Amino acid sequence: MTDWGLPKIRSGNTQRESYKSDTIVLITGKMRLPEDLQNQVIDEIRNLFPFDYIICDIPEDEYEKYDQKLVQIYKHYDTVQKLPEQYKHVIRIRNDVVLDKTNNAKDTYRSLICNLEICLEELQKKGIVIGVQHMSARRLINKWTSENRSEKRQIGDFMIFHPRDKIMNPRKVFGSSEKEQARLGEDLHWAWGDVFSVNYRNIVHVSLPLKVYRHTSESEWWLGVRIPSYNKVIKKEKK
Repeated sequence: MTDWGLPKIRSGNTQRESYKSDTIVLITGKMRLPEDLQNQVIDEIRNLFPFDYIICDIPEDEYEKYDQKLVQIYKHYDTVQKLPEQYKHVIRIRNDVVLDKTNNAKDTYRSLICNLEICLEELQKKGIVIGVQHMSARRLINKWTSENRSEKRQIGDFMIFHPRDKIMNPRKVFGSSEKEQARLGEDLHWAWGDVFSVNYRNIVHVSLPLKVYRHTSESEWWLGVRIPSYNKVIKKEKK
């Protein structure tokens, strides 16, 4: 397998009070969005988390021999191993994820920001692994309680907060069996949970109002999760 090396580390906003030099954001995806949308997503992520960051594209032939649904996990692990030693905390974010601002719900938005700040604090102060998945913005999250937090080995992959040293080598966790890899690839929430299971009692799964960009054609993208009727269609003119 070709060693693609570590992508460029880009500087965060060091002027922000919340900036920490020991935390890095990895923005990861197998497929990039159209340039204008991708830039919007990256700008939003940088505004949320003003830390140093890396844009981690995954070349199609980089992990040819692995189940393609698990490629993102291999890529993340390999990238983390190559990070400079100063980075102790990692935030892995899909490159198509944005905040759900349905109905301009300001209370929901403020609550989401509050919960993300708590995720960050739980990571940096307690070393807890936190996986974040989608939850409808119609349901307000006002506090960090068992209502929106459950301790289990499966975790969401929209955002993953974790101490650098708590991720296991997926090659050892998943094995080399094609059948086993295919089985694991069917449910990425469990697969992600498995690579952190050495410390699984400190794994938390959280549901927050997030959405992802999906596409139906080269020029038509919509913002949603699974239910098209709720999605805002975004059209990009073909050049």
